[in-house]
Amino acid sequence: MVKFYQLWSDIKGTRIDSWASDLDIQADAYVDGKDVYLVLNSLEFSPTDIDLSVLGAGSNDVSSVNIKHLYPNAQGVPVLDNRTSNSLPDSVVLGSESTMIIKVSHQNNVIINNINQETKHYASAVVKDIVANSTQFFTINNVDKGTNGEAILRLGVGRPHGKSLTPTVTVNGNKVAVPTDFRGYD
Repeated sequence: MVKFYQLWSDIKGTRIDSWASDLDIQADAYVDGKDVYLVLNSLEFSPTDIDLSVLGAGSNDVSSVNIKHLYPNAQGVPVLDNRTSNSLPDSVVLGSESTMIIKVSHQNNVIINNINQETKHYASAVVKDIVANSTQFFTINNVDKGTNGEAILRLGVGRPHGKSLTPTVTVNGNKVAVPTDFRGYD
């Protein structure tokens, strides 16, 4: 519990938009003045390389970087690594079932000049039984993405072990790609 507190003790600020391309990596980020906190949490059972070059340098130079990494050792005992450098590495290795908090301190305040508003919409019928060779219809009303918005369809499929977890999904008649690597494991 002490290591968990030590890992999270510095986090503060305004939450900003963040996401990971790998569904088994959970990402979150916060800005507080000159500091940006990037939180990475792994649901993987093996280490994962995380590309940090996509963060970009911009015109606000980095003055220091602190990386805290909480992970289980071979015996399952929690270990908290804490290291500081003067620059952001191009990548980091996020341990299996671990959390990493990367604090990037800049020369000047990080400007947040956009607002991110999130709303969740649910289908009129949330749970339906899966029936072989039949189509299920769900209606989700009042979804407005605005000019720069995005919509994320979250789908939970509960099936007996060994059955397919990749249904055919269409939205307004358009087929949607369903990932074969879903968040978590079966």
